Amino acid sequence: MKTDWFAQARSVFGRRTAPPPPQPFAVPCDCGALLQGERTDALQKPKCPQCGQTVFVLPECVYPIPESVRQRWAGEEVTAPEPAPKQKPRKTVVKGDEPRGSATKPPRPPGIPWSERQRQLTTSLRSQITPLRLIALAVCALVGLMTLVLARQARWSHAQAAVQPAIDAGYAALEERDFAVAAKSFTEAAAALDVLGRRDDVARTVRRLSREVAVCDQLSSESLLDLLDELHTKTDGADVAERFARQYAGRWILFDAPLFAELGREGKRSRAVRIDLPLLVREAPVEILIDGSPWPALLSGSTASSPRRVLFAAQLDRFEPATKERPTGRVWLNGATAVLWTESQTLAALEFLPTEAEQLAVVDSLLAAQRDLVEVDE
Repeated sequence: MKTDWFAQARSVFGRRTAPPPPQPFAVPCDCGALLQGERTDALQKPKCPQCGQTVFVLPECVYPIPESVRQRWAGEEVTAPEPAPKQKPRKTVVKGDEPRGSATKPPRPPGIPWSERQRQLTTSLRSQITPLRLIALAVCALVGLMTLVLARQARWSHAQAAVQPAIDAGYAALEERDFAVAAKSFTEAAAALDVLGRRDDVARTVRRLSREVAVCDQLSSESLLDLLDELHTKTDGADVAERFARQYAGRWILFDAPLFAELGREGKRSRAVRIDLPLLVREAPVEILIDGSPWPALLSGSTASSPRRVLFAAQLDRFEPATKERPTGRVWLNGATAVLWTESQTLAALEFLPTEAEQLAVVDSLLAAQRDLVEVDE
């Protein structure tokens, strides 16, 4: 009884509604004719009776009807879609569970034997190196070598022809105290001697004169004491160091004074050399130091109680005014560009040589010792 009631209820409530009445259509053709009819569930393509042109007529519903709905409206039995076949789960294989002897990688192809590779390389080289290319390479190498030899020979010939006139011009200008011309001439002579590769006494003398005459051309016309007095006259204590760096740094000063190595903490030698030449600028003590460690062989063993006399030229570097902790001002010289003096001819041109024979002999001995040290460094 229960089964009959459920079947009757299902037949009543599951019955589809009546389909809507058909919709008419009237589609004009390009030729002016009017095509009339009723729309259906599918697309229609009627032809015009006058011109024969196909006309498209849309269905009643432009959206496609699902298959299950169409079957239910037609009173057919709705067929359920077949379930997709179940896939077997992947089996995770642990590396240790693999059976022994299973191949994890494809076998490597056999390599090319060394003899075969050598033969291929030889064949490739032979195809690249042809007799014509070898001849062209040899010609290019020969031309380059000849050009290098000719250029070197021309340079050597020019240097050989120019060295002696440049030396003579340098000595003549030095006697006239024309340091600019002398510096240019000795510089050209030193360059020519370098090209010729000469290392004899004449060449070494010319190189030393080239350095010293260039310094003579740039020597300050005022002494260091005059420069410091001028510095303190035109400025106050606030900008003394700045004005010194702006106007006086780089000037060359010639010194003939005792030197000794400055000692730092724990008696170790510091990177400074003190000049034992105390100065008083407006009753304020000023000491002179050389930044760096120039001429270590010459100043070896020198101390404050036993300084070493040195004749040299150096450039002014900086000035440190006196402070409360250090009541002495400091003038620093540039040790990297300092020039150790060796030639009496430049001193004579500067009128720096003493007139007394005994003092002149001492200066000559000092210059000879410094000359030997410079030759060792060269």
